[in-house]
Amino acid sequence: ANVFEKEISIYFELLPFLKQSCLNNKLERLLSSHIPQCIYGSNNMDGAGVLVFECALEQGFLHPVNPQGLSLEQVLCVINFMAKFHAIGSALITKSHKSMKLRHPYLLSNVYSSPLMIEGAKKMFEIYDDFLKSVPDQIDLAEKFEKHCMGDDGAKEMFSCLRRQVDTPFNTIVHGEIWEK
Repeated sequence: ANVFEKEISIYFELLPFLKQSCLNNKLERLLSSHIPQCIYGSNNMDGAGVLVFECALEQGFLHPVNPQGLSLEQVLCVINFMAKFHAIGSALITKSHKSMKLRHPYLLSNVYSSPLMIEGAKKMFEIYDDFLKSVPDQIDLAEKFEKHCMGDDGAKEMFSCLRRQVDTPFNTIVHGEIWEK
Protein backbone atom coordinates (compact mmCIF):
# COMPACT_ATOMS: atom_id res chain seq x y z
CA ALA A 1 0.00 0.00 0.00
CA ASN A 2 1.28 3.47 -0.80
CA VAL A 3 1.41 6.31 1.71
CA PHE A 4 -1.81 7.98 0.58
CA GLU A 5 -3.66 4.66 0.63
CA LYS A 6 -2.61 4.21 4.27
CA GLU A 7 -3.46 7.81 5.16
CA ILE A 8 -6.89 7.53 3.54
CA SER A 9 -7.52 4.29 5.42
CA ILE A 10 -6.50 5.95 8.68
CA TYR A 11 -8.77 8.98 8.25
CA PHE A 12 -11.81 7.18 6.80
CA GLU A 13 -11.66 3.81 8.60
CA LEU A 14 -9.32 3.73 11.60
CA LEU A 15 -10.10 7.09 13.22
CA PRO A 16 -13.88 6.63 12.87
CA PHE A 17 -13.43 3.15 14.41
CA LEU A 18 -11.49 4.73 17.30
CA LYS A 19 -14.20 7.38 17.76
CA GLN A 20 -16.96 4.74 17.59
CA SER A 21 -15.24 2.72 20.30
CA CYS A 22 -15.26 5.81 22.53
CA LEU A 23 -18.88 6.82 21.88
CA ASN A 24 -20.69 8.86 24.50
CA ASN A 25 -17.74 9.64 26.70
CA LYS A 26 -15.09 12.32 27.04
CA LEU A 27 -12.61 10.32 24.92
CA GLU A 28 -14.87 10.70 21.88
CA ARG A 29 -14.91 14.46 22.43
CA LEU A 30 -11.14 14.43 22.90
CA LEU A 31 -10.58 12.72 19.54
CA SER A 32 -13.11 14.94 17.77
CA SER A 33 -11.71 18.14 19.22
CA HIS A 34 -8.01 17.40 18.53
CA ILE A 35 -8.05 15.89 15.03
CA PRO A 36 -9.24 17.97 12.06
CA GLN A 37 -11.88 16.22 9.96
CA CYS A 38 -10.66 14.81 6.65
CA ILE A 39 -13.47 15.39 4.15
CA TYR A 40 -11.94 13.88 1.01
CA GLY A 41 -9.15 11.50 0.09
CA SER A 42 -8.06 9.97 -3.19
CA ASN A 43 -4.98 8.28 -4.61
CA ASN A 44 -3.82 6.53 -7.77
CA MET A 45 -1.67 3.45 -8.31
CA ASP A 46 1.44 5.59 -8.89
CA GLY A 47 1.38 6.78 -5.29
CA ALA A 48 0.10 10.28 -5.98
CA GLY A 49 -2.80 11.39 -3.88
CA VAL A 50 -4.62 14.14 -2.08
CA LEU A 51 -6.23 14.63 1.33
CA VAL A 52 -8.62 17.53 1.93
CA PHE A 53 -9.40 18.65 5.48
CA GLU A 54 -12.00 20.93 6.95
CA CYS A 55 -10.80 24.47 7.56
CA ALA A 56 -8.89 23.86 10.77
CA LEU A 57 -8.75 27.58 11.64
CA GLU A 58 -12.57 27.77 11.57
CA GLN A 59 -12.68 24.81 13.96
CA GLY A 60 -10.46 26.60 16.49
CA PHE A 61 -7.11 25.02 15.61
CA LEU A 62 -4.19 27.42 15.72
CA HIS A 63 -1.05 27.47 13.65
CA PRO A 64 1.99 28.14 15.87
CA VAL A 65 3.77 31.25 14.61
CA ASN A 66 6.61 31.51 17.12
CA PRO A 67 9.89 31.07 15.20
CA GLN A 68 11.41 29.61 18.39
CA GLY A 69 8.97 26.68 18.26
CA LEU A 70 6.24 25.61 20.61
CA SER A 71 5.98 27.00 24.12
CA LEU A 72 6.32 24.65 27.07
CA GLU A 73 2.55 24.83 27.60
CA GLN A 74 1.94 23.83 23.94
CA VAL A 75 4.45 20.97 24.14
CA LEU A 76 2.79 19.64 27.30
CA CYS A 77 -0.62 19.88 25.60
CA VAL A 78 0.65 17.81 22.65
CA ILE A 79 2.32 15.23 24.91
CA ASN A 80 -0.81 14.87 27.05
CA PHE A 81 -2.99 14.39 23.97
CA MET A 82 -0.59 11.87 22.43
CA ALA A 83 -0.48 9.88 25.67
CA LYS A 84 -4.29 9.68 25.71
CA PHE A 85 -4.40 8.87 21.99
CA HIS A 86 -1.90 6.03 22.41
CA ALA A 87 -3.83 4.71 25.40
CA ILE A 88 -7.08 4.67 23.38
CA GLY A 89 -5.31 2.88 20.50
CA SER A 90 -3.67 0.37 22.80
CA ALA A 91 -6.97 -0.41 24.56
CA LEU A 92 -8.75 -0.82 21.23
CA ILE A 93 -6.06 -3.12 19.88
CA THR A 94 -6.21 -5.25 23.01
CA LYS A 95 -10.00 -5.42 22.72
CA SER A 96 -10.18 -5.96 18.92
CA HIS A 97 -6.79 -7.43 18.00
CA LYS A 98 -7.94 -9.78 15.21
CA SER A 99 -10.21 -7.31 13.45
CA MET A 100 -7.61 -4.53 13.72
CA LYS A 101 -4.96 -6.85 12.31
CA LEU A 102 -7.21 -7.76 9.35
CA ARG A 103 -8.48 -4.24 8.65
CA HIS A 104 -5.19 -2.38 9.17
CA PRO A 105 -2.26 -4.72 8.44
CA TYR A 106 0.10 -1.78 7.84
CA LEU A 107 0.09 -1.18 11.59
CA LEU A 108 2.12 -4.38 11.89
CA SER A 109 5.04 -3.07 9.86
CA ASN A 110 8.09 -1.61 11.49
CA VAL A 111 8.86 1.65 9.69
CA TYR A 112 12.30 1.76 11.32
CA SER A 113 13.54 -1.35 9.55
CA SER A 114 12.88 -0.05 6.04
CA PRO A 115 16.00 0.19 3.84
CA LEU A 116 15.26 3.86 3.14
CA MET A 117 15.29 4.71 6.85
CA ILE A 118 18.50 2.74 7.43
CA GLU A 119 20.27 4.48 4.53
CA GLY A 120 19.09 7.89 5.70
CA ALA A 121 20.39 7.22 9.21
CA LYS A 122 23.75 6.03 7.85
CA LYS A 123 24.16 9.30 5.93
CA MET A 124 23.18 11.28 9.02
CA PHE A 125 25.75 9.34 11.08
CA GLU A 126 28.48 10.07 8.52
CA ILE A 127 27.77 13.79 8.75
CA TYR A 128 27.70 13.69 12.53
CA ASP A 129 30.95 11.68 12.59
CA ASP A 130 32.62 14.36 10.44
CA PHE A 131 31.30 17.02 12.79
CA LEU A 132 32.65 15.23 15.90
CA LYS A 133 36.07 14.88 14.28
CA SER A 134 36.12 18.64 13.67
CA VAL A 135 35.49 19.52 17.33
CA PRO A 136 38.76 20.19 19.18
CA ASP A 137 39.55 17.93 22.17
CA GLN A 138 36.72 15.48 21.40
CA ILE A 139 38.74 12.66 19.83
CA ASP A 140 37.55 10.17 22.50
CA LEU A 141 33.92 11.01 21.79
CA ALA A 142 34.48 10.71 18.02
CA GLU A 143 36.16 7.31 18.47
CA LYS A 144 33.36 6.09 20.71
CA PHE A 145 30.77 7.25 18.18
CA GLU A 146 32.59 5.47 15.35
CA LYS A 147 32.84 2.28 17.39
CA HIS A 148 29.15 2.14 18.26
CA CYS A 149 27.36 3.94 15.45
CA MET A 150 29.26 3.65 12.19
CA GLY A 151 29.14 0.76 9.74
CA ASP A 152 26.24 -1.37 8.63
CA ASP A 153 24.93 -2.15 12.11
CA GLY A 154 25.00 1.35 13.64
CA ALA A 155 21.71 2.58 12.17
CA LYS A 156 19.94 -0.73 12.73
CA GLU A 157 21.06 -0.73 16.36
CA MET A 158 19.86 2.83 16.86
CA PHE A 159 16.42 2.03 15.48
CA SER A 160 16.13 -1.12 17.58
CA CYS A 161 16.91 0.96 20.67
CA LEU A 162 14.36 3.63 19.71
CA ARG A 163 11.64 1.05 19.30
CA ARG A 164 9.88 -0.08 22.42
CA GLN A 165 10.74 -3.67 23.24
CA VAL A 166 7.43 -5.54 23.21
CA ASP A 167 6.22 -9.02 22.32
CA THR A 168 4.57 -7.71 19.18
CA PRO A 169 4.94 -4.44 17.29
CA PHE A 170 1.15 -4.27 17.13
CA ASN A 171 0.37 -2.71 20.48
CA THR A 172 -0.21 1.00 19.85
CA ILE A 173 -1.24 3.13 16.94
CA VAL A 174 1.77 5.29 16.25
CA HIS A 175 1.03 8.97 15.72
CA GLY A 176 3.72 9.20 13.04
CA GLU A 177 1.34 7.30 10.81
CA ILE A 178 -1.38 9.85 11.41
CA TRP A 179 -0.23 13.44 11.77
CA GLU A 180 0.72 15.36 8.67
CA LYS A 181 -0.34 18.92 8.05
